[in-house]
Amino acid sequence: MLQRPKTRKLPGPQDWTLRLKNGRTTVLIDIQQTTSYEDLKKELLLALNSIDPSGTLNGAPIPTDHEDVLLARQVDLHDITRGWQALELPEEGSAMEHMQGMGMKDRACLAFHFEGQGETGDVDLSIYEEE
Repeated sequence: MLQRPKTRKLPGPQDWTLRLKNGRTTVLIDIQQTTSYEDLKKELLLALNSIDPSGTLNGAPIPTDHEDVLLARQVDLHDITRGWQALELPEEGSAMEHMQGMGMKDRACLAFHFEGQGETGDVDLSIYEEE
């Protein structure tokens, strides 16, 4: 099982906070700009397992392998209702291997989904609709 280091440093200018959404659940994760795609998925699994030790999220089992986590970014940063585009696994050693190289910014919002999760992993957009 993955374990988080016992000590954490204070956030600095190279640290970002990402919002990761699944259904109505939002997880905030602090990362460095140079965090890799794979390490972000590992960090997400650590956070999910520490939040809910039952091993489920929105009725779906939390995977044990980070390879079963899929990430997507907003198609339009100004209009979340336009949907999400899957993030492709970057080639090892490419500039796209880390978050900054993939065009991510501090406070970016990503959707996450588990392999085989079905429709339950969709981001609930009703909270964004104007009343």
